[in-house]
Amino acid sequence: MNNNYNYFSLFSLPVSYEVNEKQLKHSFRTLQKTMHPDNFASKSGMEKVQSMQHAAEINDAFKTLSDPYLRGRYLLELMNFQFKENDTISDSGFLMEQMELRENLEAAKNSDDPLLGIEELLDVISDLRLKLIEHLSELFSSDLVAMDVINQELMKLQFYNKLQEEVGVNIDELDS
Repeated sequence: MNNNYNYFSLFSLPVSYEVNEKQLKHSFRTLQKTMHPDNFASKSGMEKVQSMQHAAEINDAFKTLSDPYLRGRYLLELMNFQFKENDTISDSGFLMEQMELRENLEAAKNSDDPLLGIEELLDVISDLRLKLIEHLSELFSSDLVAMDVINQELMKLQFYNKLQEEVGVNIDELDS
């Protein structure tokens, strides 16, 4: 692979926060078939290594473009945005909301019907997450891309992702 490409071009997609998931999956499967290491079984050692590296890169690219958080981070990287390791969310309202959601999770776990309460909370978090993804899409498609604002919104999305995962773990524990 050369250095003049990005994950979007790898899958023949426009560079955008909005991704045609059907086209992404189709391109992914096509590339996987083409670059699968089994296709290089009779090739030289170097060609086998290159095919494995390429297959790993295809998998990484697919994972990145499939995930709204990772895709947003990747787009900012393409725009040469410098992430700060110690960035924090400056929106105190959002941070209060996160504390309330976590308190609601604890209350649901201790309720008479914890599974119902936790599933309802998961619906709330999913709705909040989808609204934020829509907002990110609007921000990325804006003529005036405010990378610091997008970065803040992506950090919020990361909070929702982690909380959604935590709630999912609680549901799994209750189901078993």
